[in-house]
Amino acid sequence: METMGNVFGLLGIVAFVMYFDLAKKVKKLERMIKDSGIVDFEKESLKDILKKNLGKTAKLELEREAEDSDFAAKECLIVDIDEEWLQIRSVKKGQEGLIRVDFVKGVQFV
Repeated sequence: METMGNVFGLLGIVAFVMYFDLAKKVKKLERMIKDSGIVDFEKESLKDILKKNLGKTAKLELEREAEDSDFAAKECLIVDIDEEWLQIRSVKKGQEGLIRVDFVKGVQFV
């Protein structure tokens, strides 16, 4: 019984060390992206980027919950944004729609 406690204690220490190693790797990747000038993690969120680019055309990468939308991976005009919703208009069809800001994974400006 005592050896089981030692084994679980050892496994706990290994998991703890792996967690800190993973956190270091994430910080290193964030620093590399920040240094390359792609994005500043502390200052810009996706919502802020979309607010700055109102009236511009973009292709949206959406979460799985919103992929069935007519706007996924198509050129859309960013019309308006608030705390929860993004209003967009399809460039080709002129169709308007609302998408939750949380469902936007990425944006590529055209």
